[in-house]
Amino acid sequence: MLAGEQVVAIDNCESPLGGDFLCQMLTQTSPRMRMPGKSEVPELPTMTLVTTTGNNLTLIGDMTRRAVLCRLDPRSGMWRRHIAMICPSGSDYDPAHRLGAAAAGVWMAQPQVPIDVDPETGIWRTDDMPMIYLPRHFLVNMQKGIEGAIGSEAYREILYASSDLSALQWCRAEAKTHRLTPVDTFRHYLKRLSQRGYGQLELTALDEAAGTASLTVRHSAFALGYGPETGRSVCYTFEGSFAGGMRYVLEMSGRAGEPLCREVACAAAGHPECRFELRCDAVA
Repeated sequence: MLAGEQVVAIDNCESPLGGDFLCQMLTQTSPRMRMPGKSEVPELPTMTLVTTTGNNLTLIGDMTRRAVLCRLDPRSGMWRRHIAMICPSGSDYDPAHRLGAAAAGVWMAQPQVPIDVDPETGIWRTDDMPMIYLPRHFLVNMQKGIEGAIGSEAYREILYASSDLSALQWCRAEAKTHRLTPVDTFRHYLKRLSQRGYGQLELTALDEAAGTASLTVRHSAFALGYGPETGRSVCYTFEGSFAGGMRYVLEMSGRAGEPLCREVACAAAGHPECRFELRCDAVA
């Protein structure tokens, strides 16, 4: 801003985008900013176009009302990428008009999940962990079929235990591979789920000492597969997964407790996003 740049590009953003100063920059024609190491507080004109690119790009806070979020998906075989065009109010920039020009100059990113394929066996691996690549409808149809056979609550209980164990095993392995702290391992688990197409997962609150957390899933693969007219929660596969991630955190801290996670709002029931609450019950 001090240099008077007309275009600011934030490339490959991996964290949710927001913040007070960025919002001020986009809504005020001349915000004031204290200079680092000085007592000067100059006025900075903001006739600036801000663009941000990233996989599973997420806008938070007031930024959701100050940006145009688009997804590039050309018929070129390249992978999807989000672009946010952020324009200050009162400026002469038109995000809708300039969106095509900016998007045309951005190269589409490859998936952030590393994939290695054994040419002899055809086994896919990520971080040396065997993986299977499945279409979304397979998982959704499988869940619907099992619900029809044994009921949703019975399947929910079975899936909870298996997802809990799978998440715990994943966290143990990934922590060794990447040498992450327990909490960072949990966050890394959520990031990998997002990168693999399950939705946009976010840890919105965490109390490590109490073993509690709040999480959101936007664009859940299961909620999208069922549709908002379903009228009930369908993303319970995440409940055990989140509990398993917290179980690993507790395990590494040496703290006893039984993580319990429940979906409290689901997009398939008409909510704007899926929300989960995780607590830690005492062990008798």
